[in-house]
Order: sequence, then structure tokens, then C-alpha cells
Amino acid sequence: ECVSSPCGSNSHCKNTYGSFQCLCDVGYTQINDVYVDECLDSPCISHAACFNTVGSYECPCDNGYKAHVIYLNVLDIDECRQNPCPSNSHCINSDGSYTCPCDTGFSDINTDECVNAETNCPNNTDCINTVGSYSCPCQAGYSQKISGCEDNNECFNDPCSQNSICQNLPGTFQCNCYNGFYKASSMVYIDECSSSDWNDCSEDSTCTNTIGSYNCTCNAGFIDHSPNPSRPGRICLGRSRQNFY
Repeated sequence: ECVSSPCGSNSHCKNTYGSFQCLCDVGYTQINDVYVDECLDSPCISHAACFNTVGSYECPCDNGYKAHVIYLNVLDIDECRQNPCPSNSHCINSDGSYTCPCDTGFSDINTDECVNAETNCPNNTDCINTVGSYSCPCQAGYSQKISGCEDNNECFNDPCSQNSICQNLPGTFQCNCYNGFYKASSMVYIDECSSSDWNDCSEDSTCTNTIGSYNCTCNAGFIDHSPNPSRPGRICLGRSRQNFY
């Protein structure tokens, strides 16, 4: 359908199986169904990141901060109350983090907390060791939300080429070809009639290729004896042999 350029200005056509889609070009939105990115107006307060959602947005606190429900602001977490520092060091709280300088008379030997069995990063995060501490950023393909690191739906941005469909997976995605296409550098159209390995038409029939499939039609002088009416042209017999069936 895309050959006839059915889409309007500032959009492009994507062929689909049996139909087509008109997708907005980069920098444009669909007038009748506008997807608004509320984060463009910076609605969140300091030390909170904005994450746009369909029809709304979220403001999870940065690492080292927590929400104050009464005053509707974000407060720094005093990690030193949990006594996180090792022996012979003392804790100094800072905005969003803390440090563990050595006590007088001791030198700093950095401990890799990420190899410590007591270090417990949440699901879908990686442990990153730092001097005197560690952090747990989201893994690739995940974003920080209020409930934790959640999978990004990459298919929302329509990353696949024509003649394929996007399948979202944990932390990633894949593009699956429509029937009748195979994956090369892009989705390539298969002519099933070009090889008998790709169709089951009778030798006495004519194969006609279609998008994603093919049709079989018995040649002139032959009678169709295919058992399935929805799949004709599979058994074609000459008039002199049809009495055997």
C-alpha cells in the first residue's frame, strides 16, 4: 500500500501484513492522538528525576534522597545513621551520598563492596564499586522508576524496519520478520514460487507469488483434487487420470 504514498505531510508509510501504518516523522506528533511528554516542562523538584509515562509522569528521588510527604519535597538521606563504614574509619554524610575517611593513624585500603555477600543491589541493577561505598545503577534496557528499575519498552519508539514487528524483551527487544520475509541487513521479501523448496504446488499447476505467501492454480487440462479447498493446486490430475480418484 505504501507505493501509492497514502500518508500525509510530515509522516512516512510503513507496510504491514495486509495493511499499512502512517508514522510521524521525527519531531512531529499525531494531531488526533498527541503523546505529551510532561517532563519537557520540568515538573519535578530538585534531586528527583522526571520519567514520562503514557498520560502522566513520575518523579523518583535520586540515589541518596527520599520523598518528604508532608512538605512535598526531597530530603537527603543521612546514610551515616546506619553505620555503613568499616572499622577504623568514620562516616561523613553528604548530599545524596557519604564518605568513610580513615581515622587518624590509619591509611585507606579501598574495599570492593560489590564482592561482599552482604551487598544487596536490587533486581535489574549492577553493583558499581566506589571509594568507601558502592552504587546500584539500573542495567541497560531498564529505567529508574518509583518501584525500582523497570524494563524499557523499546517497541514504543518503533525501532524495527518495514515488514517486521517489534517484540519487547527484558532489557532489550527483537525484530521478527512477517511471514514471507527473511532477515538479512533488512527484511527481504521471499518469492516462494522461485523454488520448489519454498512451495508445495503440484508440478501440473502454476505458482503465483503474493506478499508473504503464494497461490497454486491447476494448469489448463488438469482437474484440482486437492483435499483442502482452502489450499488448491496441490494435487492436479489430467482428465484421463481423474477416474482413479
